[in-house]
Amino acid sequence: ASGLLAGIKVKPPMGEVVGACLAEKLLTVGAGENVVRLLPPLNVTQAEISEAVQRLSLALKRVAKPAPKPA
Repeated sequence: ASGLLAGIKVKPPMGEVVGACLAEKLLTVGAGENVVRLLPPLNVTQAEISEAVQRLSLALKRVAKPAPKPA
């Protein structure tokens, strides 16, 4: 069996990102302290990739810390 595997290095704790992805109905797997893995099937469509990217973006916004305000 073959498949795609992508790892995304994240700054927030990996567990928070995986939880936020789950809340957005995107299944991911944590790896180490700061990597989130995406494991789509080889026959993934462009539409499914676009949807996953949108859900991942929403999940990352959930866990993003606001930038410090300039003094």
